[in-house]
Amino acid sequence: MNVIAVSGSPRKNRNTEKMLAEALSGSATQGAQTKLIRLYDLNFKGCKSCLACKRIGAQRKYVLSKMTCRPFLKN
Repeated sequence: MNVIAVSGSPRKNRNTEKMLAEALSGSATQGAQTKLIRLYDLNFKGCKSCLACKRIGAQRKYVLSKMTCRPFLKN
């Protein structure tokens, strides 16, 4: 089993990440592979309302390919 924890907190190693680390630790003791993703470490931006996803002929892959979170998303 894989367990991924996503931290949206701007503070590293503070309360949110400590709780996530404990959850991941418990999962790891049960044999799960774990990973912590810090959103603030990514150059991740929200929707800019460019409407590229709505243009005729536009593909969802085109929009997602520009995002640095792409490795964490599946088609």
